[in-house]
Amino acid sequence: MAKSKKSPKKLSKDEQLDELGHWSEKVADAAKAKDEWEKDYRCDDLEEYYLGHQHGDEEGDPYTINLVFPSIEVKIPSFLYAYPTLRVTPRPAKADDLGSEADATCRLLEDTGQTLMTSRNVGWKDAHYYALQEAFYRFGVVEHGYSTEIGDNPNGGKPMLDDDDEPMRDDDDNMIVQPDQVPIDEQVWSRRIPAKQFLAPAVSHNEVLYNDWLGYYEWMHPEDIKATRGWENTDQKMPNKGQLKSKFRTTLGGTEEERNKRYGLVKVWKVRDLRTRTRLIWPEGGEAFLVYGEKFKILPFSILRFHPILDSFYPLPPVFNWLSPQDELNETRNEQRAHRRKARRRYTMLKNAVESGELDKLEAGPDQTVIEVNRQDALQPLEAAPLDRSVDFNVAQTQQDFMRISGVGGEQQGVNEAETATQANIIDTNSKIRDTYGRRQIADWVSSGMYAMLSILRDSSALPIVVMVNVDWSSPGAFAEAEKVAAKWKQIEANDLGAFDFDVTVDIESMSPMNEDQRRQNWNQVLSVFANPTLMQVMMSSETIMRKTMGYYGVKSDRELQEIRVAIGMVLQQLAAAAQAQAEAKGVGGGKQTGAGGTGPGPTPGNTDIAKQLQASMGRQN
Repeated sequence: MAKSKKSPKKLSKDEQLDELGHWSEKVADAAKAKDEWEKDYRCDDLEEYYLGHQHGDEEGDPYTINLVFPSIEVKIPSFLYAYPTLRVTPRPAKADDLGSEADATCRLLEDTGQTLMTSRNVGWKDAHYYALQEAFYRFGVVEHGYSTEIGDNPNGGKPMLDDDDEPMRDDDDNMIVQPDQVPIDEQVWSRRIPAKQFLAPAVSHNEVLYNDWLGYYEWMHPEDIKATRGWENTDQKMPNKGQLKSKFRTTLGGTEEERNKRYGLVKVWKVRDLRTRTRLIWPEGGEAFLVYGEKFKILPFSILRFHPILDSFYPLPPVFNWLSPQDELNETRNEQRAHRRKARRRYTMLKNAVESGELDKLEAGPDQTVIEVNRQDALQPLEAAPLDRSVDFNVAQTQQDFMRISGVGGEQQGVNEAETATQANIIDTNSKIRDTYGRRQIADWVSSGMYAMLSILRDSSALPIVVMVNVDWSSPGAFAEAEKVAAKWKQIEANDLGAFDFDVTVDIESMSPMNEDQRRQNWNQVLSVFANPTLMQVMMSSETIMRKTMGYYGVKSDRELQEIRVAIGMVLQQLAAAAQAQAEAKGVGGGKQTGAGGTGPGPTPGNTDIAKQLQASMGRQN
C-alpha cells in the first residue's frame, strides 16, 4: 500500500515570496558556475564534434574525418550491450535473522527490477542509452519516478470491512469509510534529464549526496501545470516565458529575438533539497511554490560522470581531451587536399619555338596530345611545390595520439594495429582493464538507479504489480529452482517486496557479449579440473585451495562455491561407492566382471563420466 506523506509546512504569501527569492538566488549562482564549467570544457563544442560539425564557421567545404563519433559508438555497446543482470542482497543485519525469508524476497526484487528494466512503458533502455551518450561530452542524468492516475471509487463513502465483514473503526470509534477516489493506474518510469538543464550548487562536491541540493528545470505548458495532481497555487501569474529555437518555429514573424520566444511555455524548477530531504517546485518568475516541503526518502537521480574533477560536482568530459588530435588530423588532411587541388601542370616556352596552333593543342588537347616544336628544349615543365613530408607523417602520429587518449584502438574498430603477437596481447590486456573499469562505472550507475526505482515502487505502489519470474540459469541450482517457479508471470503486492533495506548490484559480466564467451571458456576449464578425482579431494580438504583455485576461473560467489562443494562431495561419494562395489564384485567372482546380463557393477568411471556426473549434480548442462 502507498505510504502516507507528511504534510509540508504552509507558508504565508510574504514567506512564499521571501523563500522564492532565496531559491532564485541560489539557482542563479549555480547557473553561473555551471556556465563557467561549460565554457572551460567547451561542452557545446564537444557535442558538435560528435555530430561532425568540427570546423565552426570556417567557409568552404572543409575536410572532416570524424573520429569522435565512431569512438563513442564503439564504447557505448561495450559498456551497455544488453540488459544487465541484477543481484539484490539483504543488508547483513536482516540476512542474519533466524528464519528470515530475505533471500526469497531479494529474488522477487530481482525479478521486479528485471521486469521494470525490460518494460517499454518504463523507458529504462532509451533513458540510459541517451544519458550514456551525453556523458561523453557532459554527464548523464536519469530520473526515476512514480505516477498514478486517480479515478472515482464506486464504493466511496461505504464502510471498510475487516476480515469478519464487520465495519472498521478508528481509535475514537468512528467508522472508517472508503475514499471517494482511488488509484486506477500507476506507472514507474525512467527518463533522461538533459545535462544542460541540470544544476548543482555553486559550491559543489564530488559526492552526490554531499551537495546541499540538486535540481533541474523544464519547460511546461500552463495547462499542464494546472492539471498536475498534488500541485498548489497553479492559478498564479507566471509571467516568465521561455524560448524555443527558431528552427522549431520558423513561421513566427518579427525580429530574431521574437522568433525565438517560447510562446506560452513556463520555465519550471524542480529541486531536491538534500539538507532537509524535501522537494521544491516553482515557476520562474512566479509568486508561490507549486510544491514546497514535501518529504522524500530516496534521491531519484542516477548520475554518470566518467572522470571527476576534485571538489566539483561537474566532471571532466572524456571528449574534451580528444579535441586536439581531432583538430590536428582535420587540418592535416585539409592541407593535403588543398595541395592536391592547387597542383597544376605549367611550362616555360622559348619565344616563337612553338606555332600558335600547336600551342592551342597543348592547352586544350586531351591526355597524350602530341605537338610540333622548332627546338628540342622549346618546352620545360615547371616543378610543382612539394608537399612537406612531415604532413604525411603527422597523419599516423595524430591517429596514434587519438587512440591513446580515447582508449579506442584499431582492433576495436576492426583494424589490426599491433605488429607482433606479444604487442597484441599487451594491447588487448590493457584495453580490457580500461574497458572493465568503465563497465564497473556503468554498473554502479545502473545499480544506483535500480535501487531508487525499487525503493520508490515499494514505498508508493498501491495496486498489484505483475512481474516476470525468472530462473537464473547460470546458478548451479537452476533446475531445482525452476521446479519452484509455478508460472512465468506473477502478480504481487508492494508488501511482498519486503520491509528491510537491501543492496543492488549489477553482474558486470552480463554487460558484454565478449564476457559471455569468456565465462563459457572458464566454466569448461572448471569442469576439466573437476575431472581429476585427486584434485577434487585436495580442494575439499582446504577452503583456501578451493577459493583460490575457483577464483582464478572467475568463480567467487559464496553461494556458487557452496553449490560446487556439495556437487564435488556427491561425485566423490559416487566414485567411492562405485569403487567399493567393484572391489566386492572382484572378491566374489574371482576378479571376473559380470557380462552384459549380469548384475555386478561396470568399469570405474573415466574423466568424461566424472565430468558428466558433476554437471548433473550441479543442475546444469555443458
